[in-house]
Amino acid sequence: MILKIYLDVLFLENFLMDYILLLLTGKILQKQKKGPGMLLAALIGSGYTILYYFLLTAPEQKNGEVLRLVLQIGNLAVTYLMARCAYISSAGKQGVLCVLTMMVLAFVTGGVLTWAEQTFPFFYVHRSRIWMAVGAFFFGYLFLQRWTKDIRQRWFHKKCHLPVCITFGERQIRCLGLMDSGNSLYEPITGRPVVIIERELLTSNEIPMPDGFFAIPYHAIGTQKGILKGVLADELEIPKQQGEQKWHKVMLGIYEGKISQKDEYQVILHPKL
Repeated sequence: MILKIYLDVLFLENFLMDYILLLLTGKILQKQKKGPGMLLAALIGSGYTILYYFLLTAPEQKNGEVLRLVLQIGNLAVTYLMARCAYISSAGKQGVLCVLTMMVLAFVTGGVLTWAEQTFPFFYVHRSRIWMAVGAFFFGYLFLQRWTKDIRQRWFHKKCHLPVCITFGERQIRCLGLMDSGNSLYEPITGRPVVIIERELLTSNEIPMPDGFFAIPYHAIGTQKGILKGVLADELEIPKQQGEQKWHKVMLGIYEGKISQKDEYQVILHPKL
């Protein structure tokens, strides 16, 4: 009896299965995935499968049981390496949990596939074609999902990044503002909603600062509580399709650093505007 193993088909089947197992594990454990790391992890897993079969079917193989035990231990180590490549914060206990989850999923999936091959002869005969179709559909879906996500992000960018004109006396500042529903800052004495602006934007436009400032307490995620210096702008305008909207005596909270690291916007607008 001659057993033929097509390494290319075996590699592609295991690459697809490993990638699906990594996705399922990430969903179950709510792990933040690394984009390129997922592909690298699937490549490592499928590559080890090729090595596993090659060593077990070698014609001059000796001590088969010992070799099988070593390869099984190596399988655990490779699965842990896959978790480290695929997910953020997957070291130590988290990595072990990922390994156990992937092992359970692999056991269940293997049982389902074995049942399908025994129950439906068509699946066994045309196995490689079916896997190719599943792989094309699966990665096509992922590509389409990523493409539509990029379109939604661009649409969100156009919708929420608005041109802003801020007036101080006879001086005007024109910039881009982000309409952020998470901005819930209010100046505690006047109760005015606060628009956050970069200090650099004020100094570069030579806006004179008053002698006194409003004190605006704030607390952001990952930072300690602090105080923003507040000033009143005479007017703030936001051009929209329905026409310009204007607000008078707008409270500005002065931020000392960069609001956007890519310099996409310099102002964070308040949703109550």
